[in-house]
Amino acid sequence: MQCSGSGATESRRDPAPAVLPFEVTNALLMAQRRRRNSASAADELEEAFGALPIAIAPADAPAAVRAARLACAHGLSVSVATCLDLARQRRLALASVDEKLCKAVSPEGLALAD
Repeated sequence: MQCSGSGATESRRDPAPAVLPFEVTNALLMAQRRRRNSASAADELEEAFGALPIAIAPADAPAAVRAARLACAHGLSVSVATCLDLARQRRLALASVDEKLCKAVSPEGLALAD
């Protein structure tokens, strides 16, 4: 899952939903379990992830409810819908490779990042 606001610079950290570190860590763990990745490689990738210019947006119960509603409306998982909710709340363009998420951007009055 990839999602963030557009226009990252060294002086600005783009927001990402609170679920992102869990998604990244889970992907690294699954790769290790499937022997596509070693523990040391996973450690290096986790360190590289931590250095990215993103800020993890806090999550709360209202955000979870909004994400669930968006998930239902657009056929998304709740974790993917957290990206859409964050973009809506902050009026950001959205960057993603998820086709369903990209299709939900315009009906929500948002734009895709270049």
